[in-house]
Amino acid sequence: MVRVLFVDDDPSILEIGSLYLREFGDCEVDGLLSCDEAFAAVLDDPDKYDVIIADQSMPGMHGSNLLRALRRAKVTTRFILYSGYDCDPAAAADIRANGGYIVKKEGDPVGEYKEITEWIHRGEEK
Repeated sequence: MVRVLFVDDDPSILEIGSLYLREFGDCEVDGLLSCDEAFAAVLDDPDKYDVIIADQSMPGMHGSNLLRALRRAKVTTRFILYSGYDCDPAAAADIRANGGYIVKKEGDPVGEYKEITEWIHRGEEK
């Protein structure tokens, strides 16, 4: 089973996404409402999660900043930026260069979570 940390400031997206990943993605999911909380949780136990999924636009630290902060802290956990906003090309290139993957929220949650689940299972579990 893949261990996932899902970070989104919208509780309904967090609930629906976590449910989908548990039911159809064979994932164990922890959810947090901010990247600041996620950063602290991951630093507390860097090997706890196989994948981190984070929204881009949130109060405080944004998802792309979470990825950068984790990489500076030498945390190499696989990372998905899941956002309704387009990343500027430089930010998208930075996310991909740091081993991240981008999924856009486009109003098709089933298709989006299917894409996320497929990407998760292309990697190895810890």
